[in-house]
Amino acid sequence: MKDPQKIYIKKNGTADIECPICHDTKTILASSFKDIKRPLKVQCTCGAHFQVRLEFRAMYRKKVNLLGTYTNLSSRNAQGTLLLNDLSLQGIGFTADEKHTIKKNDNLVVTFVLDDPHGTVITKNTTVVSVRKRAIGCEFESTTYDSRIGNYLLT
Repeated sequence: MKDPQKIYIKKNGTADIECPICHDTKTILASSFKDIKRPLKVQCTCGAHFQVRLEFRAMYRKKVNLLGTYTNLSSRNAQGTLLLNDLSLQGIGFTADEKHTIKKNDNLVVTFVLDDPHGTVITKNTTVVSVRKRAIGCEFESTTYDSRIGNYLLT
């Protein structure tokens, strides 16, 4: 079976699933599938079978491999190094390079260098939204569009 189609969720919480064979489209309420991480198996009325993966993220997330540092403002300015794994306009995912004390809702200042021709240095205030051992997910505190990151995501 082919790779699953990636289906983005609309702001109203629905998703349009289109059959790759007959192009019939069905709109579903995506909230009932939010906790399902694996691809969904779909059977169209035309008899076609295919898989879809519902993407609840609002923004494109680019896989990266960038070094950086963090300062945990919620934990006496504890500092550490990080390996940035993914980047979007709204946040980052990274692996803490050493034993850390980062917790959900902590406020971090993260700094990393983009691997673009200019070696652009990015420093962002973030809030931790997930901690899974050394894997940390953060949202940027500022919702203002950052053209440096926006341009980088297009490369």
